[in-house]
Amino acid sequence: MFTLRSKKQKVVALSSAEAEFRVDRHFIKDKLEAWKIKLPFVPSKDQLADILTKAVNGRVLGNYLGKLCFGNPTIQLEGEC
Repeated sequence: MFTLRSKKQKVVALSSAEAEFRVDRHFIKDKLEAWKIKLPFVPSKDQLADILTKAVNGRVLGNYLGKLCFGNPTIQLEGEC
């Protein structure tokens, strides 16, 4: 005889993104602990995500935009208002 059982969850995800994060987090954690993957150190000066999360000065912004292959965002192109 085949029966289905349900198990009460200890934690409930508020969204599918949160649920996915919980599965991915444990997957990555297990791989790191087993030395299957290694995350290299990235110096602060090379953290490109900083332009999305922190206030950076113009020099730093220009450097990051260059690494992302963006031109100068302050230059007005011909024909633009």
